[in-house]
Amino acid sequence: MVKNFVKVWHDRITPSVVAFVLVLSSVAASVPLFLSQTAEAAGTAIINNEADLVTAAADTAVTVFSIKSSFATTQKIVLSGRNVYIDGNGNTLTFSGDTAGWQGNYVIQAYKNSVTAKNWTISGGDAAFYANGATLKLEGTINVSHNEFGGIEVSQGSGVTTPAALNAAGANVINTTEANAKPTAWIDRASVVNATVNGNFTETTHIGANQKQYYLNAVNAGIVATNVTAATTYAGVQAAVDAASAGDTIRVDQNVTLPTRSIRVTKPLTIDGNNKVVTADFLRGEAGVSNAAIVVLASNTTIKDLTVKGIGGSLATHGVVVFESQNVALNNITATNNAGGVIVNASTVTIDGITTSGNNWYGVDVDKAGAILTIKGSNSHSESVHLFVDNRTVGQIIDVNHKYSKTAAGVADIYVLDTTAPTVNWQKQPEALYTTGQGFNVRPITSEVGTTKSIYVDSVAPENLVRTLTSDHKNFDTNNSHNQALWDSLTDGTHKFIAVFSDPAGNTTTKESSSFVVDRNGPAAPQITSPVADEEFDASIRSITATWTVPTDVSGVLGYQIEYEYTRNGVRVTDTRLTTNPSRAQSLSGSVLSDFIIRVRAQDTLGQWGAWSEPVTYYYGVPAPVAPVDPEEPTDPEEEEEVVITPPPSNPLQNTPLVTILTGGATANVVAAQPQTLSAQTADSTTSVSAVAAAETEAVDGEVAENEKEIIDKASSAFQWWWLIVVAAAGLFFIIAWRRRKADEK
Repeated sequence: MVKNFVKVWHDRITPSVVAFVLVLSSVAASVPLFLSQTAEAAGTAIINNEADLVTAAADTAVTVFSIKSSFATTQKIVLSGRNVYIDGNGNTLTFSGDTAGWQGNYVIQAYKNSVTAKNWTISGGDAAFYANGATLKLEGTINVSHNEFGGIEVSQGSGVTTPAALNAAGANVINTTEANAKPTAWIDRASVVNATVNGNFTETTHIGANQKQYYLNAVNAGIVATNVTAATTYAGVQAAVDAASAGDTIRVDQNVTLPTRSIRVTKPLTIDGNNKVVTADFLRGEAGVSNAAIVVLASNTTIKDLTVKGIGGSLATHGVVVFESQNVALNNITATNNAGGVIVNASTVTIDGITTSGNNWYGVDVDKAGAILTIKGSNSHSESVHLFVDNRTVGQIIDVNHKYSKTAAGVADIYVLDTTAPTVNWQKQPEALYTTGQGFNVRPITSEVGTTKSIYVDSVAPENLVRTLTSDHKNFDTNNSHNQALWDSLTDGTHKFIAVFSDPAGNTTTKESSSFVVDRNGPAAPQITSPVADEEFDASIRSITATWTVPTDVSGVLGYQIEYEYTRNGVRVTDTRLTTNPSRAQSLSGSVLSDFIIRVRAQDTLGQWGAWSEPVTYYYGVPAPVAPVDPEEPTDPEEEEEVVITPPPSNPLQNTPLVTILTGGATANVVAAQPQTLSAQTADSTTSVSAVAAAETEAVDGEVAENEKEIIDKASSAFQWWWLIVVAAAGLFFIIAWRRRKADEK
């Protein structure tokens, strides 16, 4: 039966049948992919014109719009009922038919859903997009130029409760027609609580009533001032001040020119000048209204980081006038080309850092009863009178850092910033030389009261400080008792004192004293150069000269003392001699035959003796002793300890010659390939060598194992391929044999 079955199928299997089966299998395998692609494309619409766009917008089954060309539309496109993704592919959609004025022509309106737009240009409408209680996300490059009122409105709209949002953080948004009041995005007045805009925009609140507008270019936003506390923007500083609440901070965002009137601060605020300039471009007029760039009329006001500027001349306005206000702070203020830089009028004001220049009156004027100016910080002035008190009986200046010098002019006081460093003189210089038991007593002086006086040794460093005095004493006596430890640590050599005097204004003078020498120790030890150690002299010689090096000393070497130790009549005696030269000849009669031990020391000009030299021994009329030679000790073989290292049986390097090292005094030998011995004196050596051998064996075994694994893996892979080839060849052989047999039967 099997034979008949094979015969039947052999007759029917032809190349055409085989080809048909292969094609059918391929088609069957492609069906799942085809079905999945068809299902994926079911929600996508290809948009080539207005009709395609309108149709796709109305079909809630379409969630992906692929814009394939640029075209115009006369209809507003509303997307609702599902979330939509639009790929503009760099094309342009132009709204046609929008007349001048607001017509509510949003080209694309997303209603209560989520819409993503990518790489698209939309123009010609009142607005390009409207996120109507919807979330609009922009991707790629989105161009909303040439829409009449702006780019994108974000709001809930009438009767819609879902929040509205614009997310443009990851997009490149372009709007070449953006201008003040024509923003790139805005939130309408009815939705400011439930609508958000996220992106690289400058936010404003001052252009439309209860409306937030968002600009790509901050200049187009027209923000002059911002209430930082309330997060609101304004087109003018005065408008921001008027709308603020007590305690708010107003930031100046642009340089401001005032045409006719002062900025009047009528409530306690902080005005952050933000390093901007306020210019009063008018002549001085009514007090409190038009007599200054800024008039402060409220206590507890702070103005900082601001420049106030006038037109110059005697009729120019003042920079800042503080009138009948208490606890006013002016920090980092620059006042230039005004009548008076700052006027403190019956007020208490603290200035911390002010620069005045080119002001016609004074830098700062203090006037009227109860006027008190407290000044500190880093200040500078170019006027001839820096600070002025009209009447010292009713006004005063508190110079916190003592930086100003004061002179009286009738009932007035004139203050000028002190920029001159104090004059310092050394009334009492140090002595030329200090030695053991002496101390110093020096005196640098200045005529300026209030200076901080410090004195150092050798360099201005904390560890070298001798004394600091902050009192107003003009005489600054300093002696070694003020820093005995420092004085005692001074090395022999040349030194100096350094006086550092700083006045209250921060001006500093540094002046050195004359140099002085410290010499508390005698000269260094000389070195005898002859005779040399163990030198022998014949008894016939009648004079032996000793010489030595000249040692160093701060005050100089005065002379030397040489000491002789020898044997006379069987008794050891010591004689000393003095000399002013670095050598001395010793007379000998030939009657004293002995070894001689000599040494020498030096004395400086202060009478201080130095250390003795190293002694030198020489021999007169007697031979120098010969040092005995120690016999070489033989090596004890029993002290050696043998360690036998046997090569591991699996080590592929087992034929490598080993080295025998005899550490017990024998010479190392290299022996050819056979088990070797290693002589070692300690167990530590044995352990170390054994450990090294074991480590090498383990490393080699590991390498062999890795090689074997790699060979096995390769063999396994080759075997798999070989098996497949054998099976295929066997099948082919079977088919060929079968067909030949069939042919033979015919």
